[in-house]
Amino acid sequence: SRQLPRPMERTTRWRGPPLVYLAVGFGLGLLISAASRSRGGQPIATTVERQAPVTVGKRPVPIGSRRPAASATTPHSREEPRSDLWRTYTSSPLAVGSPPPPPPRRSPPPPRASALKALWRPSSPLSEAEAASFAPALRPLLRRPARRLRRRSDLFGPLPVLDTPASFGLPTGGDSGGGGGTAVAAGGSALRCEDGHGAFDVYTGGCLCRTGWRGPTCAEADPQTCNDPRTAGVKPGRCTHPSGCGPGCACSRGTEYSHMLSRCAASCDLESNRCLCGSRARYPRRQMNLCEWRGIEKALEWKDPGWAHYRITEPWRLWGSPNSTPPDLAAALGPAELHRMWATAPPHSATRAYCDIDEAALARGVAPLFSCGCYEDATGAACELPVRSVCLNQCNAPQGVCVRGWCRCAAGFGGADCSIALPALAAPREVDGGSSAAGGAGEGRGRLRPSVFVYDLPSEFNSWTAETRMTASDCVYRRYKEGNETVWENYAFGLELALHEALLVSPHRTLNPRDADFFFVPVHGGCYISRFTRPTPRHNLYVKPRGGAPILGNAHYRAALDWVRSRHPWWNVSGGADHMFAFPHDEGSCVAPIELRPAILISSWGRTELGPRNSTTTMGEHNWYNRRTLPLMYASYRCFEPGKDIVMPVFTSLSQLATSPYVAEGMPRGGAAARPAPKRRLLFHFRGQILRYVPTYSFGIRQQLLGLYGCKTGKEIANPKDLVGVPWCGPDVVVSDRHTTNYLDEMANATFCGVFPGNGWGHIESPLLLGCIPVVVQDGILTAWEDVLDFDSFALRLPRAKLPRLAEELRAVPPERVAALQAGGRRVWERFTFSSLGLAEKRRMCGGTHFTAAADGCVPRLGAPGGKHSQAFLASSAITGQDAIATLLQLLRARLLERTSPERG
Repeated sequence: SRQLPRPMERTTRWRGPPLVYLAVGFGLGLLISAASRSRGGQPIATTVERQAPVTVGKRPVPIGSRRPAASATTPHSREEPRSDLWRTYTSSPLAVGSPPPPPPRRSPPPPRASALKALWRPSSPLSEAEAASFAPALRPLLRRPARRLRRRSDLFGPLPVLDTPASFGLPTGGDSGGGGGTAVAAGGSALRCEDGHGAFDVYTGGCLCRTGWRGPTCAEADPQTCNDPRTAGVKPGRCTHPSGCGPGCACSRGTEYSHMLSRCAASCDLESNRCLCGSRARYPRRQMNLCEWRGIEKALEWKDPGWAHYRITEPWRLWGSPNSTPPDLAAALGPAELHRMWATAPPHSATRAYCDIDEAALARGVAPLFSCGCYEDATGAACELPVRSVCLNQCNAPQGVCVRGWCRCAAGFGGADCSIALPALAAPREVDGGSSAAGGAGEGRGRLRPSVFVYDLPSEFNSWTAETRMTASDCVYRRYKEGNETVWENYAFGLELALHEALLVSPHRTLNPRDADFFFVPVHGGCYISRFTRPTPRHNLYVKPRGGAPILGNAHYRAALDWVRSRHPWWNVSGGADHMFAFPHDEGSCVAPIELRPAILISSWGRTELGPRNSTTTMGEHNWYNRRTLPLMYASYRCFEPGKDIVMPVFTSLSQLATSPYVAEGMPRGGAAARPAPKRRLLFHFRGQILRYVPTYSFGIRQQLLGLYGCKTGKEIANPKDLVGVPWCGPDVVVSDRHTTNYLDEMANATFCGVFPGNGWGHIESPLLLGCIPVVVQDGILTAWEDVLDFDSFALRLPRAKLPRLAEELRAVPPERVAALQAGGRRVWERFTFSSLGLAEKRRMCGGTHFTAAADGCVPRLGAPGGKHSQAFLASSAITGQDAIATLLQLLRARLLERTSPERG
């Protein structure tokens, strides 16, 4: 047999002359270079097919992608400028699995390394004292400098390459004015978004229509009717009640189709389902909200006059003559009936009727014969006085104008809040510097990581809720009254709106999705679900599939996901693992589509149980547990996944900041010392809803507490100053389900305050704001920031088994421990508020009634009005903006460091 050569001999045998190998390598280099030039300057190996991702280890990787070697230079690698938008936007929806469009022939020269560092830098690490408020596991990440953060292309391989803005007619300058802009149809012909009906979307190359319009250019009407056209009543043998009782059941009158909060006794504005006086009135667009004329049921399907607190009056108090009434009402009643209604009208009704009274007379103090309700953008006896409407960041005026909840951007600006400077998209170095938005993303500052890309969605997923609201306080955390003074609302589901606004103007926002570490999908689903209790023809539970609001909310979020996936490639790049959705409703992300399981779900309900078998709500229309529809929901897996999902505080009114002792200590007093904190005379306090005869509510915890410590005599505390010696089943324990105006005062006088589940989340926010130590009793359910902050340093968690000995357990806490918990609460209380939104509003109010611009910023005006809607508390030095939103971004920074650390490989 032949003897094999020794290793050295084998190596020597295959070694060729060095010059030959150099020649071969040179020839191969020429071939590769020629092929690269034929593909527009891009290396052959960088083409990626966008298909459904697969999972390798813990990282989803697009099928067909080829990871470059660590030393290889590929498009969009670390050397490429982060402000390069030439390959960022696409002119048509990107179907999953479609091949990438051809890349541009030229790429802009990369800026110097110093310029890159100035444009894009990691946020600063926290100091030792700042990091001490966080959970021990997070502290090392938060203190670590982020010098070597890797980019998304290093994690997921080469990213999709998209078309240039110029290829789909990116609007520049005046071409984008009035909320319009130029788009390109699939065939390549130029389209223009109808002026005032929609806005150009620079990311998809299409038009995003405002409520009331649809079509490729937003030129087609999409009627938002006020009255339901269906016949009243329910067919025999069928029940459409949202609770879903079986055939032949007795239905409540909630199935009556005329029971719409938008129902109109005059003329309906089909853009916004608003009720107006009508075309024949002297003031056709004068608002007639929540009012009706006596006898309306003769002309329209109108069940139960006065339903929903509608105000009823004679028709001649609304219109000065029969000829002023809307044409359709006149046709329905007939001339004879119409004139009979005016037979008893006094002579002065012609000039003082609500729809016809002159505005000059109103200015002189003449009162109309009747007053209807106004919508959110008007006030006065006849809704004649304009009031500022509420829009996202108030459209960053003067970059845009707020029109009934929708931003109409000025020439050269775009985006949901007009914060995108459209001409800047053609100047790459300006884009990552951001816009000039207030609070802002720009002002010459560099961008911060983690970077967040905020999707622009069609109006049906967010601004629709603002454009069609029936009352000024509906689904908003702030509104404006006469004189445009700010009023803070206690909107419990305001988390979704707060995140949307704050991220749009955050220095962490990126306009380039290729640079994003995280993506936020701004669906206002909390409002969408809660709005079913305020029905309109386009949004009600009367004739819907069984499952009520949860299944419809589930479908709403799924529709938003489908829209994102069909028009953007970024979900498929990571499998959705870097996408964030907000679920602020009572039971949080239990109702989320199961397709969102990989995503980061933000809520205030941290129920960690796997496969929960019940809903905690007492409202049948909000009960998500239905075996038929459960497989569609995240709750079929769980409602909250620790380590992936995030529990944030429940939104509470910013006006509560004025009640905090910490805020009072920081108020400017002209050098005077802060007042000492009041002595806390109560050991324990809990006052809230307790449904005594509904065992599933609160898992029975609140009911058990009331049975143990509730006052059997029913005696109430008349004055919080007289707390000593009051018999309350124990002189220092308050447990009650009765309402009192002294609720916050009682809490401020207590050492410990209860935090229990209700229809979903309970409230930890108010106790911390008022200096009361939270006592959490909810086994298996995390409360806000419990797994993020050092929870044991400012709160107590007790198992439910210890509830019968609650008072004894609290009395046994040593004074030193109580003092340490109170000190911990002082360090973290602002992280349970949304104070940065107040500071943003303060900047917008500069030069107004309460604040004036000065060299050191916004300062209170001397003699600024106090009272119910005073904003003076925003001048407190205790309000720093290190709130819940700042805490979220710090948590995302820690997660980014963990997933992109070089040590992770």
